[in-house]
Amino acid sequence: MSQRTSRSGRSSGEELVPASVNIGASPLASLAFRDLEALPAHVTADAAYESLDLTGNLLVSIAATRLPLRLRRLALTGNHLSALPHGIARLPRLQELFVGCNLISDLSPAWACPTLLLLNAPCNVVATLDVPPAGSTVISLDVGSNALESVDAMVKALTAFPDLKHLRADGNPACITLGWRDALRAALPKLSTLDGLAEEPPAADSGDDAGATLTVAGPDAIHLRVALTNLVLVPEDPPAAAPAPAEEEVAEASKDGEEAEPPPEPPAPPPEPERPPIPPTPDYYATVVFPDGTSVQTPMLRPEPPEEEADPKGGKGAHHDEGEEGEGEPDLSTAHAALPVSLETADLLARTGVRVALVKRTHRTAPAPPPEPRAEGEGEGAEGEDGAPAAAAATDGEEPPQWVPVLSEEIVAEGFLRAPSLLSGLSHKLACEAVVPLVPRHTLFPWDKTKSPLLSSDRLLALDDPAQPTSAMATVSLSLALHVAPPPPPASEEEATEEE
Repeated sequence: MSQRTSRSGRSSGEELVPASVNIGASPLASLAFRDLEALPAHVTADAAYESLDLTGNLLVSIAATRLPLRLRRLALTGNHLSALPHGIARLPRLQELFVGCNLISDLSPAWACPTLLLLNAPCNVVATLDVPPAGSTVISLDVGSNALESVDAMVKALTAFPDLKHLRADGNPACITLGWRDALRAALPKLSTLDGLAEEPPAADSGDDAGATLTVAGPDAIHLRVALTNLVLVPEDPPAAAPAPAEEEVAEASKDGEEAEPPPEPPAPPPEPERPPIPPTPDYYATVVFPDGTSVQTPMLRPEPPEEEADPKGGKGAHHDEGEEGEGEPDLSTAHAALPVSLETADLLARTGVRVALVKRTHRTAPAPPPEPRAEGEGEGAEGEDGAPAAAAATDGEEPPQWVPVLSEEIVAEGFLRAPSLLSGLSHKLACEAVVPLVPRHTLFPWDKTKSPLLSSDRLLALDDPAQPTSAMATVSLSLALHVAPPPPPASEEEATEEE
């Protein structure tokens, strides 16, 4: 049987015959990855199938009345199911149920299966676990990467499984809570594995902590330390040199130059008013903004101007602009974000990723706006020496325009850092650091016709179009550390005096 990868990233061959199932000579029906939108006609309640694999199809709903009553194993991973098969409790022999990578929000119908031993339901949208009825037979449960937000609610439901030995719960929003793994260990002493890791039996003298549960802390107690450093601009490739003209073209041009008269020189333009000095090149900085408004950014980075404009005292390459940061300025490259225990926070860390934006800051000058005209009747009666209004006398001589500095900012590139390890609950994986490449954002239309003259503005660009930018404009180091409390605020002068 060929090995194919499902949407969950697992091999379908591994799901067909797991180690815990001994099918032997039992009838096995494999209908995986066939784009089925409904059950085939030969799959009926009277069929002799004991294992049915429907992984990777397009099933939206299934009626349990169509499923064979002899089923011991049912695989529905990677479909479009929004609920478990209706009436699944009517399958008297079902022992293993695989429903991962669907859109299921309620797993309670599975608790009514009288012989169910294994339920595999990762990557769904389960937000709450209902307490199963007494006498549940489940010994292996996978609810990882769902939408469970409350550790207390998880503990309350899981303790109702008297024979639970294997549990996977990582990837849920509740895993942001400090100590959630310890709470599950204490409440479920019979666990053999938690998130795929072997669990040691609790100590005999554990005391009252053996049955303790964890109270989920408020949003203010979930802290994420963010540091953004080492912004480096990637130098652009030098433009290609123009091809040298052929000898025949040079000879013809010189011959035409001897016969033709030189063109008249254009008139000199009027002198431009003196502008205030501005930086010759733009500034760049990287920044990260979190939903709670917390932001971090690197110091300003200014590329070195060309050699003919470079400062003889400066070096080559980009340099940080330290002129705007005086002594005593706060460090903006490190901050502490307060994150709530929610699905949005889990997605931010593990799925969509933390977004780093590269901002280009350009300095320029522009003429000052003209003064606002006076309203009718305003200033009447004020006359000059010759009897004319004073406003008219002030416009006799034209003054040179006034120039004002203008600062504009735009996001020119972005990058993402995904850190699913922060939701694992393992103490050695609560920090993540990586170098993030910052790539220009994709666009629907050609963004630079000079580099791609064959493109036209009437043609849309796909995300995988070769004309889309792929090379990084810059790189930056981003580090994330979960459960690092912010430092205490500095004491005021009055408090320091009182302490003394």
